[in-house]
Amino acid sequence: MSSPSGITNRHSIVTLLGVLAFNHPPTVALAATPALTLFVSPDGNDSSDGSPEHPFASPERARLAIRSLKSANTLPVDGILVSIQPGSYSRSTPLLLTAEDAGSPTAPIVWKAASGKVTFDAGIHILPKHFQPVDEETSKRLAPEAKGHVLWVDLNALAIRHKIEFPLNFDNGGNLIEFYFNGERLPLSRWPNSGSATMERVTDKADTAPGEPKRNGKFIAREDRVATWPVDRGVWVEGYWRVPWDNRTLKVASIDPATREITLAAPVGGGIGSKYGGPQGSGTEAWWAVNLLEEIDQPGEWCVDFKSERLYWWPKEKWQTASLVLSDMSEPLIRAEKTAYLRLEGFQVENGLANGIEIRDSQYVEVVNCTARNLAGSGIVIQRGEHNTVRSCDVSSVGHSGIVLSGGNRTTLQPCDHLVDNNHIQKVGILKKTYAPGILVGIFGSGDAVGARVSHNFVHDVPHGGIQYGGNNHIFEYNEVSHSVLTSDDMGAFYTTNDWTSCGNILRYNFVHHSPNAVAFYMDDGDGGDTIFGNIAYEMQSGPSVCGGHYNTVLNNLVFRCKRGLFMDSRGVPRVYDKTSPLFKKLKAVPFDQAPWTEQFPYLKDLPDSDTRLPQGNLVARNVTGDCEKSVRLSGKTEELKGSTLKDNLDLQKRDPGFVDESKGDLTLKPDSVIFKELPDFEVIPFQKIGLYKDEFRSNLPDRQLENPPKH
Repeated sequence: MSSPSGITNRHSIVTLLGVLAFNHPPTVALAATPALTLFVSPDGNDSSDGSPEHPFASPERARLAIRSLKSANTLPVDGILVSIQPGSYSRSTPLLLTAEDAGSPTAPIVWKAASGKVTFDAGIHILPKHFQPVDEETSKRLAPEAKGHVLWVDLNALAIRHKIEFPLNFDNGGNLIEFYFNGERLPLSRWPNSGSATMERVTDKADTAPGEPKRNGKFIAREDRVATWPVDRGVWVEGYWRVPWDNRTLKVASIDPATREITLAAPVGGGIGSKYGGPQGSGTEAWWAVNLLEEIDQPGEWCVDFKSERLYWWPKEKWQTASLVLSDMSEPLIRAEKTAYLRLEGFQVENGLANGIEIRDSQYVEVVNCTARNLAGSGIVIQRGEHNTVRSCDVSSVGHSGIVLSGGNRTTLQPCDHLVDNNHIQKVGILKKTYAPGILVGIFGSGDAVGARVSHNFVHDVPHGGIQYGGNNHIFEYNEVSHSVLTSDDMGAFYTTNDWTSCGNILRYNFVHHSPNAVAFYMDDGDGGDTIFGNIAYEMQSGPSVCGGHYNTVLNNLVFRCKRGLFMDSRGVPRVYDKTSPLFKKLKAVPFDQAPWTEQFPYLKDLPDSDTRLPQGNLVARNVTGDCEKSVRLSGKTEELKGSTLKDNLDLQKRDPGFVDESKGDLTLKPDSVIFKELPDFEVIPFQKIGLYKDEFRSNLPDRQLENPPKH
């Protein structure tokens, strides 16, 4: 393919990797011996003076003391340390830090957990005495194996708020309480217990045309048991109704016991039944039922009966001495809002129905060495602001995303300079199974983002994407993503989509592996202007994929043991990426023809005068593939792809690439690797620097997951 004029200079390594300047946020740190330390302890008293001998009982009391010092203009010149002593702090409202609580560059405020475990706990702890055996009438509804085991608790008596009926159509947990046993999230009753059922056939896709009255879909279930479900008490079914990247839970309007036909109570966008199947679907559409008393059939399962507002549960062994917790608080445990020069260090936040920690419209706030777990929302969220940091934190077992970022100004391209570094993120998207990745930056409702750095994070065990991003001038480097796209499809370990102007992002020196259902680096549906340099994709569905967009650069990457190595297509032709498309509307929404856009992304100003259906200005060069079913796949006519360049790529097929120790996951290339001989310009990838690193907070590193996950 011929090279567009000037593409060689535009794709020089200096341009690719040196265009973005990023200033690390300065560390918010106290002097070695701060003039004032305030102490908080579970055994303290808010009438005390906050000294080591007489600590406060609550963080709010320490906050009040700091505000009093500020109002009297007697804040110590070297800042204040709030030392939170070990123990559990029950929360029913957030710890709120505002402008009144801000420090300064020379006098920061540091909130620090003392040595030992400090937990902010939003849960409601319930006791064995709260549970009662079910009556005879209720027992008739139970599965045979559950009879004599299931107990119930009155949620009204516990003053539980989040117990009302599910919405008709939702994708985020439905705002229902969650239940934990010794810190382990208990499963809402589900049929089948694992995997999914499939439709026998669709009887009404309900794919109504624009302007037509909406209809609700209908399908035939394969199993007779659906006739036993009590629609009058509320039945909800969850599934991937049309495409494998859109999971929704829907109320059932009716079930015909004679035919097993299920009529849904709400429409699904685009209708039900695989969009790739005919009028009756494909017969492979995945669905399952949730929150049915009739389907409690193993220890640990529970449900809420919305009519009686009771929770039913089959207890696990030794439950009488276990910690039993319900999540009911719908606010974050810690919120910093319109503040600055704060540091939050060493806290564990858990058992909330919302996000764990939120930083809003703030500057120079650090969240360091914190743990966010057992949450229905996201772990740590930074909304807007600038120079904020999340470092060396652990996020696990959360309903939505692990870490969420927004900030910066897309009109002026002013960066936010947020930093997300050295964080371990796993088991996210438990409630929202799609578009709730390990790290979410500037896309899918997170808010606009410009100029963030995401580095040295380890993301794994996620149902959908690993890291999803939009916006401009981000750097994603030295991250590791594995076991991604576990229960969905058509998604990437790194993923961005549908925006010509989401450009200037650099993805370099990342390791994505053992995710056979995931594209490694996925520039989907026309997305453009990104640089994929020096990454390693191993045991993936596909390596880097350029899908109809413009001016993407895929350079110097290793792609091994993937179904497909490199991919490029011209989907803009059949999907009509012209001035009528949403892509063009997004282009017009930014000042693409004015400075600084014309200085940083000069190619955008020429797009309106070109045939934007045809991918142009892409460069796929100096990449190495090996042991892939297909090293390169191009989709589209040759004349449609001629505006992009594919050159100087090396396919080793099944030859030894010269990894140091592939069996142990060390993909460092030996100096005598055949790659350096046959592709002399290939640059060394610093594999040993990828992933988490040891620091003052992280003394041990988790093992890499080097086995493919079970097929879903």
